[in-house]
Amino acid sequence: MFESFTSRFVKAAPIVAVVDDDELLQHLVVDLLKMSHCDPRQFLTCEDALKWLSLGREKPSFILADLRFPSGMQGQEFVPLVRQHTDAGVAVVTGAMLSPQEETLFNRLGVYVINKPIQPSKIIELVLPLIPTRKANHVRAEFQRVERIDLGELEEARSAAVRNSKGIPCVAAGV
Repeated sequence: MFESFTSRFVKAAPIVAVVDDDELLQHLVVDLLKMSHCDPRQFLTCEDALKWLSLGREKPSFILADLRFPSGMQGQEFVPLVRQHTDAGVAVVTGAMLSPQEETLFNRLGVYVINKPIQPSKIIELVLPLIPTRKANHVRAEFQRVERIDLGELEEARSAAVRNSKGIPCVAAGV
């Protein structure tokens, strides 16, 4: 009885797929999504993400994918295949300029492009519409105070903390 009630009135957290071969960056984005009341799924390759999508067991609300991978399928190949499985919002992350063909493709498919270094506020802007209003207002207020921090700085701090936890001397300020 209670399960039936909650499934009717309690909206589940939106599922957001994160596809990136950079595990550190992926973990930072996943942490950001969790703080934003999202339910992230992590994939190191486009192929793994496509396998998950093709199973159809979960329906993502949004997909955030790196554009360039060291091997295997690239983001520009991945996005059109994603559209065969879902109409979820899609954003690609890139540290390089897009080719004219990529720009045309992403415009045609309605894909957002996020340039590195990633700013948390850009990701928050994309997922806020997926979150119930009350939680979205809380997330918006929380991130207004940290919107100037970029994930590059967070990566540096996290790497320094990991090095320090392994007994390697750290010279980073505050670590």
